[in-house]
Amino acid sequence: MPSAAVILVRNGMPMRAAHLALTKLADTGDIVVELPNVEDMGALATELKSIGIKAHRHSVKAMDAKAVRQRTRLSQKDFALRFGLDEATIRNWEQNRSGLPAAARVLLTTIDRFPDVVASAIEAGQPQNGRRTRSHKEAKDTAHK
Repeated sequence: MPSAAVILVRNGMPMRAAHLALTKLADTGDIVVELPNVEDMGALATELKSIGIKAHRHSVKAMDAKAVRQRTRLSQKDFALRFGLDEATIRNWEQNRSGLPAAARVLLTTIDRFPDVVASAIEAGQPQNGRRTRSHKEAKDTAHK
């Protein structure tokens, strides 16, 4: 019977990360891990259960970024400004040029449900003088001009 570490590594987790995750599991009784190479979640859950570890899949549903933005009735530019995002990122998400990362799906889900709360939280984090801080890319672009 393989060890938990072997099972995690076989499913795409680096050995060191598996060791740290299992140490945390021993300390806290709970962990969340990303396993990029899982082909059969049922088989994985059964295998882990056989060594005393309960596992379940946690995933964020697919999102339609354009539909979320359209429900806010904002243009791509205004959506990006209101929610602290790059306009090109919004455009790419809407055109499916780049996969929508899990964090982006969570953000879009939250914006879809609570747009005013998200906007307020972002505004609360802005500098008090009302000046917009430059992104790393903007600062870099300015430095090269």
